[in-house]
Amino acid sequence: MGAGDTARWSPPGPPAPRFAGRPSGDRLHRAPTLTPDDPALAHVAPELRAAFASGTAPVHDRSRLPREFAHAPNGHEGSHHFLADDFATAVTTRTPPALNAWTAARYTLPGIVAHRSARQGGVRLPVPDHGDGPRTA
Repeated sequence: MGAGDTARWSPPGPPAPRFAGRPSGDRLHRAPTLTPDDPALAHVAPELRAAFASGTAPVHDRSRLPREFAHAPNGHEGSHHFLADDFATAVTTRTPPALNAWTAARYTLPGIVAHRSARQGGVRLPVPDHGDGPRTA
């Protein structure tokens, strides 16, 4: 590369696959697993049902999930089934899940501290780091 040239980064490996005839940039388009009025959601408050019927996107590798999850309610943009499977796998293999309390704290604490800071007029506050957590469950 010569002076003034810029490098363009490309992900390693083959180009991303196309899903159902859609370009790979549309892999996050969700398909509902249920409708908000499905009887399986009768126990869920009506104002919360849409979150449980949000479905999954083609980018989700549902093949790794137990077949029992196929038609179960799924919320938070399709993550419930994966979080449940990650937890069950962690328990049975005695390994920590990819998303654990320490990871969640790293994502959540800055927002909590920012809220406290805002309530105190924008004063700078330290964001605690609780470490990486145990390496085995």
